[in-house]
Amino acid sequence: MKTRSGFVALIALAFAAGCMQNNPPRLRGGVFAKFSARAPLARDEHIVFAPSEDASILGRVLLAPYVITRPLADQLASNPCADALVDVEPRPVPGNVIEDAEFLSPDAARAAGAPGASYVYYHFDVHARVEKAATKAYAECCQRASCGVGYVRSATLGEGEIAFAKPTAPGGNADIAFDESPHPLELTRIDRRHVRGHVAFALGGQGAAPPLAAEAELERPGRAAYEAERIEIRESSENRDRFEFCTKKRCITENEFVRRYAERTGSHELDDYVRDRSPQMRATGVVVGSLGILAAAVGVVILATDNPAVSDRRVPAVGGIMLGISVPSLAAGIGLLGAPYDGWKYEHHLTKSDARRFVERYNRALQNEGAARGASNLE
Repeated sequence: MKTRSGFVALIALAFAAGCMQNNPPRLRGGVFAKFSARAPLARDEHIVFAPSEDASILGRVLLAPYVITRPLADQLASNPCADALVDVEPRPVPGNVIEDAEFLSPDAARAAGAPGASYVYYHFDVHARVEKAATKAYAECCQRASCGVGYVRSATLGEGEIAFAKPTAPGGNADIAFDESPHPLELTRIDRRHVRGHVAFALGGQGAAPPLAAEAELERPGRAAYEAERIEIRESSENRDRFEFCTKKRCITENEFVRRYAERTGSHELDDYVRDRSPQMRATGVVVGSLGILAAAVGVVILATDNPAVSDRRVPAVGGIMLGISVPSLAAGIGLLGAPYDGWKYEHHLTKSDARRFVERYNRALQNEGAARGASNLE
């Protein structure tokens, strides 16, 4: 009965060890905005910071490249060839909502009175679009007269929000999030405003539309160190739901990533995700190993108490069998007891979407640290 009770106790121990890890880890820190899909302006469209419902901007000319932080009306002039433009059906758009974020240079941010901002976020409900097309006569007219860098070909009437924003710091509050693989974007608003009127426009005519600003990846001091330590989410070629945290040289466990994240960023929002990934295996190892020890003990006792004078030789055979069972049981138990605390590289509590979110935060902190170190060395 004692042996049976001990066996039941070992099983209960294994079950309890598994249950200890059943409470799911939770994210700490700031607010995590729900991911949205990007719905950007067309490539040749531009935001209007001070929208007006006056449709007279349509057909007017821009004398110099558009400056996003200046009122559009202050940059427009009358079009000497306006009579050669014709009203046309606006081009179709994929939806009635426009939402995205564009990179903003430090100079433009300062000019707009939002130092520290590096993005312009916009969300508009589109009410209507108007458009004018150039004729052959317009091109001929502009050869004789000055038509600037182009005319306002289309204007979008809408209502919504424009905000200056910066990338969300680790542990900070994210107001906006775009889940665009492989690099999601999280932003914290610095300033926001409600707008209504012609919130966007596109240029036409002889001048090419100025390209949208993009965040340039310049060669900065410390770039080599950044590339060596940068982490990426690497998906399995056989199953995209399986992923790993990988540096340039090797892949690491989720526990190791969480430890690096806290060390690099100083934020503890992921600390609850450092978990013992193999408690059940080690508890099973205790049970299997204990059974091996029990089998060995039983085998030794049987062989020690064997009486050679007894004609029935099945007793020592049973003892030998018990000893034979004990060897693989002990080996298996020892092997299971050695199961790693950090688990395996494909084992995760974080979803792939959240993993990308925090890898992006980690890499940004790493990049900022390298840039600061490089600037310090230059001084």
